[in-house]
Amino acid sequence: MNRGMKNLEGFRVPPFVRLLALAWLAALLVPDPVAAQPSPDGLKFNVPYSCSVPSRLIVIGCKGSDDFDQCDVQYLNDAAPNGLGARVQVYRQTLVEQLGHCKAPGDDAAANGPTPPPGPAGALPPENTPLQAPRQRAMAPMPARPAGECSSDAGIAEEASPDSPLDKVFKRKILEDYQAGIDGSTGAPVKVGVTFEAFQIGEPRINRMTPQGLEFVKSPVGEKIYPVKTRHTFCRVYNNAITRTLYEGRYDCVKDGHGDWTCPPGPGHRILGYR
Repeated sequence: MNRGMKNLEGFRVPPFVRLLALAWLAALLVPDPVAAQPSPDGLKFNVPYSCSVPSRLIVIGCKGSDDFDQCDVQYLNDAAPNGLGARVQVYRQTLVEQLGHCKAPGDDAAANGPTPPPGPAGALPPENTPLQAPRQRAMAPMPARPAGECSSDAGIAEEASPDSPLDKVFKRKILEDYQAGIDGSTGAPVKVGVTFEAFQIGEPRINRMTPQGLEFVKSPVGEKIYPVKTRHTFCRVYNNAITRTLYEGRYDCVKDGHGDWTCPPGPGHRILGYR
């Protein structure tokens, strides 16, 4: 018995066994009935893909077979305690095109065509980066994105009135700050939304002078500063993908010198994960 135990000392799990274990774990996260069906466009589900950029990922499943059906993609990260990185949603056509230069277990090198040049061209970018725009098919216009994607909580999409309760005013201001990221640039989202799971307004403090100067320099001395704690999801729609980030929010909401509310993030504001 002791001799057998000694023989096991120093035994290491082979890398391919770790990959299979991670694939099995990711498959358990969100079971998808579509993932079990044959894939006419060649997508393989619940197996690790390796791409030319140092990136590995698993396609967990897709909601359907149409171009704009969303697919769940789980990145793998050896540095993370559970071996998993970010999780994103990508439109199916984009995913099929980008994975054309990636390899899954069982793929022949010739099946993927010529080896792509080094760098990001023809491969999935690192995790948390929106994918490149899909190529348009000749004489086949892309379908419109489904309505309701990245919708915000009811009531905060409209402008708050002067007599609106503070929670609506502050939620609206947080949404406006996220909407400021829609600036028309290449990597910017085309739509954003925010939904709150928890929202708490604390007792206000007074904007006053400190040894470093006025706490909020753009606000009058004596103005009330409301600490706000949240747990919310920030959703972004890109031309070819959707990302959702879960935050533990910390904000300080205060009126500026013009009487307009501002809610900048404060200490403790952090990302909890991705959905």
